[in-house]
Amino acid sequence: MVSSNSGVGILWGRSVRRLVEDLGARVRGALATAGEMASLLFLSLRSIAALVGPSSRVVARVALRQVYFTGNQALPLTGLIAFLLGAVVVIQAVTRLSGLGAEGFAGDILVIAVLRELGPLVAAVIVIGRSGTAMAAELATMRLRGEIEDLDTLGIDPVQYLVLPRIAGAIVSLFGLMVFFDLLAVVGGYVALGSQTMTPVRSYVDSILQAIQPRDLALIPAKAVLFGGMIAAFGCYRGLSVEASPTEIPRAATRGVVMSLVGIFVADSILATLVYS
Repeated sequence: MVSSNSGVGILWGRSVRRLVEDLGARVRGALATAGEMASLLFLSLRSIAALVGPSSRVVARVALRQVYFTGNQALPLTGLIAFLLGAVVVIQAVTRLSGLGAEGFAGDILVIAVLRELGPLVAAVIVIGRSGTAMAAELATMRLRGEIEDLDTLGIDPVQYLVLPRIAGAIVSLFGLMVFFDLLAVVGGYVALGSQTMTPVRSYVDSILQAIQPRDLALIPAKAVLFGGMIAAFGCYRGLSVEASPTEIPRAATRGVVMSLVGIFVADSILATLVYS
């Protein structure tokens, strides 16, 4: 007769084994995904060498369309959010620190809170929501319709024609949106500051220029390349990963968004630690 303690021990052992097996499966899946992503990025970079003649013009047209959709059409939303965020940050600073002369540090606060961190992250989130999902859904639809295989049949490299221009377009667009976001945040911050104090424009601009460091400016293109490349690569990868069912399209878009969000926040944390610690 098996004792109750022995039964509990057996059940506990089975639970631990299932937990370890599940964890192992997740780790293997994550490593496989990372390997496939690295392969896709490698193929994208390698395809640049084959951009000659008509293929380069075709890829450039696709990239420009991506810039128009990802960057140009996102300007109104980006500008509104940037203006409001800059105003809110300055209002909170002036209100909370009114007795400490916070108006003199408005530029420093805006640079630290918005230009360094929130601006690039919010701009990247906007791109993820508008374009990352669209890339995944578009390529997933093409995959299910057999259009990817048709490109192969015609001798057209799908990675060069579909993935490379989207990565390039996302990087260029995100860089422009980051700069635009920072400018509108500065304007919003001054409007908020002007409604609370009589700070001259010259003093406000000077405080911002003094607070900005060369590494802040260098990080803008660096984050644009890193964040934009990840967003497009994750979206394209998830879109190309669908297999047979139309129900996979929304799942692919959702997984691409999740991967992109996790990726940009992890990358931003690493950059902040390396550059500002």
